[in-house]
Amino acid sequence: MRTAILASLALTLQAQAELRPKFGKFDRIGVGCTVTTELKSSNGRDSKYTLQLELTAEVEKAEGEEAVFDCGVTSLRISGTLEGRPVDGIWRKGSSPDRRIPGVEKAIEKGWKATLSPKGLSIGDGMVEFGDSLPIFNPGALLGLSVPLPFGTVAEGKGWEVKDQAYSYFGGFAFKAAASLNVLEKDTAKLSAKLTFSRAESEVPIEGGINVKGDGYASLEYDVKAGRPVKGATSVRLSLGQGGLKREVSQVIEFEVRR
Repeated sequence: MRTAILASLALTLQAQAELRPKFGKFDRIGVGCTVTTELKSSNGRDSKYTLQLELTAEVEKAEGEEAVFDCGVTSLRISGTLEGRPVDGIWRKGSSPDRRIPGVEKAIEKGWKATLSPKGLSIGDGMVEFGDSLPIFNPGALLGLSVPLPFGTVAEGKGWEVKDQAYSYFGGFAFKAAASLNVLEKDTAKLSAKLTFSRAESEVPIEGGINVKGDGYASLEYDVKAGRPVKGATSVRLSLGQGGLKREVSQVIEFEVRR
């Protein structure tokens, strides 16, 4: 009996975190992001580049637990090799390029919509052109949410699952996440997730859809009191096949939310 009472008490005292983002209309979030990508392609047009991004997202509509963001790039710097060609460019919103980025600037200029809800994160079609040119394989990082949130209370050491999240850029891909709350220190929750990538399945088939297989790992520091992400990282490895074209991708994403 005493053991059962102690076990019940331990569960009661176990640290818990409310992992539910708090976004209202006109709330704004900025993200500084570094993306290192290496892509080996069967057609010989390999890529190996580092991308430094400054991103903004502003809530244009908030209803219940759903928030719709207007998103875009405010500055971008890229260096390395892109599709077999050297690239070294800088772009800033509202000004002439310091060093031109051929084939990419038009895509950068477009913004996109993002909808965050308990169902996950969806990205509007405005992201497709940018994502085709410079794919980011954990789209949640664009809002500082590298680990998908459960929109609820979770005890320290416990986990949750997020079903397939589908995205249409770069031929289409999906991932599911097995996430957990590792540590709760005062108002900071440290989260992690294993990501499993697959082909995106949809009621409306994605034209030119590709076969995708891979996995990744993500981490996130989250301010529970503010209901905002702080910083995080993702590392992924993917195999992509489309007809006779085969590609192997490795990518590391590191970001910090601007205060």
